[in-house]
Amino acid sequence: IDLALRAIGAACAERRPGPTLAPPLILAPAPPVAPVLAPTLPPSVGSTQGPTTWPTAGPTPPQPVPAARTESRMPQAPAQSREGSGTTPLPTPSPGPLQEPPPGPSLGAASPAPAPAPAPGPMPPTQPSTGVPPTQPPRLSNTNPATGIPSDGAPNTGAPRTGNLGAIISGTGPPLAATPNTGTPVPGLPGFKPAPEPRSQIAVLPPPRIDFRAAAAAAAAAPACALLAISAADNGLAIEGVLRRGEEATLRRVLALRDVPATAARLSLRSFDGPYCPAFDTLRPVLAPPDSAPRLRLVGNPPLLAGQLLRFDVAMPDWPAQLTVSYFMSNGEVAHLAAAAHPAGATVRLGEPRMGFPGWDVSEPFGTDLMVALVSDGPLFATARPDVEPQQAYIAALAEALGRARAAGRRVLARPMIIDTAPR
Repeated sequence: IDLALRAIGAACAERRPGPTLAPPLILAPAPPVAPVLAPTLPPSVGSTQGPTTWPTAGPTPPQPVPAARTESRMPQAPAQSREGSGTTPLPTPSPGPLQEPPPGPSLGAASPAPAPAPAPGPMPPTQPSTGVPPTQPPRLSNTNPATGIPSDGAPNTGAPRTGNLGAIISGTGPPLAATPNTGTPVPGLPGFKPAPEPRSQIAVLPPPRIDFRAAAAAAAAAPACALLAISAADNGLAIEGVLRRGEEATLRRVLALRDVPATAARLSLRSFDGPYCPAFDTLRPVLAPPDSAPRLRLVGNPPLLAGQLLRFDVAMPDWPAQLTVSYFMSNGEVAHLAAAAHPAGATVRLGEPRMGFPGWDVSEPFGTDLMVALVSDGPLFATARPDVEPQQAYIAALAEALGRARAAGRRVLARPMIIDTAPR
């Protein structure tokens, strides 16, 4: 009996429910999350907001590993076996796998602001190092850290590189293209030197172009009483003739107002005192240009003294011409010295004494006399003029003769010359 009771008590003791320990909960380690650089994207066109900054995913700080929890096994009701001789314990539920958080927003496209991340849960125990380096985030410069050369083969010049930022960060886009480095220093950094201020420069303008022909014509017309011949070229002018004493200053002043340099003006002027101005209006239309025939040259040095002979040379034009020489005296009379035909290009000496001609000796009135040489196609006057006649009568006859020659198309040229005389 005792043995039977002990056997029954042992059997009851084995079927009595008691506290049991649940196996420890071991969580699978989460893959390491690589830090992602957060670019600053420019605001869209038309937007008034500033640049949008994406949240960055940094490394998860280490969390303390919780100790294994001890659960008291709930007492279970004994299940009746088919035989009714024992009970079967309920199975203990096993922990399910952890759910990975959903992927964050893509950095390549704009999206609304992300919702706040949930509080981090318990971290699994730190796994021992396996010797594999952690995953590196993609470099924006595509530069090999060992050689300093980008993976696309371009040298790393430090210049900004361009490309699709979202595709570059995700590692799916093409390599970045290098932008040439202009080498422009940045203000505030070492080596920056401000550009020198431009220095003011004075523009040297070429001198204005001078119209020498217009300047010569204006200067010749400036004196009130003058008989002046002019010529002009691109580099200067020439004025020669006779004018009343004191009128030369007026002529030079006109040239100065026209900005004519003194070196560009060749002046051959003779001044006089006498009543010769009425003859100038008649002689001016036939006045010969400078340095052309007829040319007059006085034999001897002026002034001519009383008793000396008046002698001079006349250079004829390059065509056969009639030579007429008239001598205007300060007493208002005109003496006719020569009237004869000469061959082309001849030089004629007048005033030399010869048999039957003693020459023209200088006498009173002394002063400045005017001699005029005329060359023409044929004689100017139909009849010879008297040896001496009043100036007014001669000017009238000369005007009629020049009108007839002009009407007939005959050439006429005049050259004036001043003769200075003085007593001994």
